[in-house]
Amino acid sequence: MNPATIVIDFSEMLLVPHPHSLINTYAVNVSASGHIALNQKFYDKLITEIPSLALEFRIHSDRTLLTIRSSEQPNYKFPKGGRIKDPAFTRALVEQGIPLPARYEVAWNQDANAWVGLLVESAPAPGKTALSQSLTPPPAASRRGRKQ
Repeated sequence: MNPATIVIDFSEMLLVPHPHSLINTYAVNVSASGHIALNQKFYDKLITEIPSLALEFRIHSDRTLLTIRSSEQPNYKFPKGGRIKDPAFTRALVEQGIPLPARYEVAWNQDANAWVGLLVESAPAPGKTALSQSLTPPPAASRRGRKQ
């Protein structure tokens, strides 16, 4: 079979989505290392609205909903870059049974006059899958104990 001469019926073919389709959403990501990070798109939007990044940051008691908004009395300040280490916040998520990393998809809520984030449910990874193993580079060989 020669690919140059195959007759193609595009109606039978599926579009392959770009692997970075999440770049078009606003999000707050929480890592197992204890960091809260605004994704780049959300950071860019937020810094134009609240240049100081000093804001009111709240989370619902079940930890599945968060809000971010401008405030006369801000309680939270993200540093330039939009990433902060907050072990107490991440510990509270884990204690609530939310696996890390966690992701909150964020959208502007006009009625609340706030950015509202909803936890995106993800299945916890029990161990390394064949795919994750194939995507992880092998560890560099140790030079200790080697003769040069």
